Amino acid sequence: MGERPIFLPLFYTVNKGNDNEHDKQPACSNQCVLFVNQLHTIIKHSYLMNERVIITQSMAMRSFNKNLLDDEMIVFQTRKHIIIFFFPVLWIIFCFFAMGYINDNPILANIYWVPWLIALIFLGYVWLQYISSDYIVTNKRVVMREGVFSRHMNDTRLSSVSQISVNQSLFAQIFNFGTVSIHAFGAFDTFTMIAKPYQLQKSVNEQLEKVVK
Repeated sequence: MGERPIFLPLFYTVNKGNDNEHDKQPACSNQCVLFVNQLHTIIKHSYLMNERVIITQSMAMRSFNKNLLDDEMIVFQTRKHIIIFFFPVLWIIFCFFAMGYINDNPILANIYWVPWLIALIFLGYVWLQYISSDYIVTNKRVVMREGVFSRHMNDTRLSSVSQISVNQSLFAQIFNFGTVSIHAFGAFDTFTMIAKPYQLQKSVNEQLEKVVK
């Protein structure tokens, strides 16, 4: 009767008391190991990114609070929906699956880092778009601002707002994001991919009622 095998986590299965290297049996491929390592790195960076987002949001709030008018207070605030990270995450998943093919190709193996560089740039750009977006309703105005390299801003007093509309596809309704359009007297502006659009619309309408009274 043979000795009971010992299972080493993830990489090897060996028999106890046998140090022969040829008896080691790989439990997963090199691509699997690479995938696990890269996934761990992404999770760690995602956690750090989330911490930075929280800090950045706090700094943005303090910055906006300094620009509040007399007796003005924030009623509602939102930003871009996290759905904007869909395509960067999709690209990262594609990179994972493409690594097997790239490593098997002697030409592409020399530039294996290019898809990951594109993923990093893509993710960084979308992250900047996310943290730079602020859609704020106060008891006196509606402040909409987004963009990094091309800034899109709208600061409208409630007394000038005639209507605020929301457009959503079925997909957007499921995940609670949409396009918000602000109709002011003689002006019209649109902002896309906004989280909680109906809550923003409701907050504006509630403040408009108070202004009318």
